[in-house]
Amino acid sequence: MKKPKRKVRLKKAQAIFFFLTLCFITGIIAGAFSVLTMSEQNSMSAKESIISYIIRVNLGETSPPADVFLSSLITHATTAILIWALAFLKFGGLIILPVFMFTGARFGFSTALLITAFSWRGILHAALIYLPQALILIPCYFLISYYSIDFSLIRAQKKQYAVKLLIAVLVIALVSALDIFVLNFAEGRLL
Repeated sequence: MKKPKRKVRLKKAQAIFFFLTLCFITGIIAGAFSVLTMSEQNSMSAKESIISYIIRVNLGETSPPADVFLSSLITHATTAILIWALAFLKFGGLIILPVFMFTGARFGFSTALLITAFSWRGILHAALIYLPQALILIPCYFLISYYSIDFSLIRAQKKQYAVKLLIAVLVIALVSALDIFVLNFAEGRLL
């Protein structure tokens, strides 16, 4: 007796989300541990960069909103477009997983660096600055990675796949706009 297609698709989706979750969590842990294993010189340099950035934000010496938006959009959309484009390769699904792991490592590294630099204040800073973005970006990256892996496995519905990327980029543009709001809110309030 054949299993219904819906059950097969559900099992495949569960397997893809399991591997994506495993890669993302592994990336977060690797990013956090990389902060702990940094040399003293690199650690001090990174902390000084964060401190000078926070001082500039507190003094209101930030980049113009258009520059912040464009920088954020390029950073986040590059990852989504890379993941999307890898699906067209024969073994793109296997390459997407390490790219997704690196995305998790970026989140883990940024958060761990703030916490090691400012202890409990770093946790507050991470919650105020990174959490609003992360609550939108992480599911967006999960979905584009899922659809990319799914597309690389079945190679169907190219038009629907392109529409999903467009939606992801629009969501990323909204997150980039949120960066401007968060930066303006943070002026004079950071650490």
